[in-house]
Amino acid sequence: MQGMARTFKKRRYASLFKIRLTETLYEKGNPAMNESYEEQKASSGSLATIVFIITGLYLFIANLGFSSLISLKALGFFVVGMFVAAIVIGLPAYLLQRATGKVLMKTVTDPYSEITIKKIKFIGIILLLIQVVITIFITNLVFQWLML
Repeated sequence: MQGMARTFKKRRYASLFKIRLTETLYEKGNPAMNESYEEQKASSGSLATIVFIITGLYLFIANLGFSSLISLKALGFFVVGMFVAAIVIGLPAYLLQRATGKVLMKTVTDPYSEITIKKIKFIGIILLLIQVVITIFITNLVFQWLML
């Protein structure tokens, strides 16, 4: 029972803000960890898609007016853009999170200390902000290119 509680603590602390430090602590074929990674991948793609939609709506309404949303250009921009954002931005963000988790796993000596938890949270927030900023930047570039 004590081993199970320790495993739960490791998973709980290590998975803060989507950074998974637990990969080397468990077998690679563990179905529970595979589900966790799939959830992480889906959340990265979802974040990229949501930021793309919000930024796209802002750009269309601010630059062209509300009526510009009722056009084939806008439909194409949003339908194609959602899938492309999830793949082009969400997948690299997921891979960056996994790589960061692997590096942190090698450098972290005590995963239960408060300082380590704060560092992991800070790194997770930075990675999240980087993904949001890159998504906004790419959405703006695509919008400007589309409107030429």
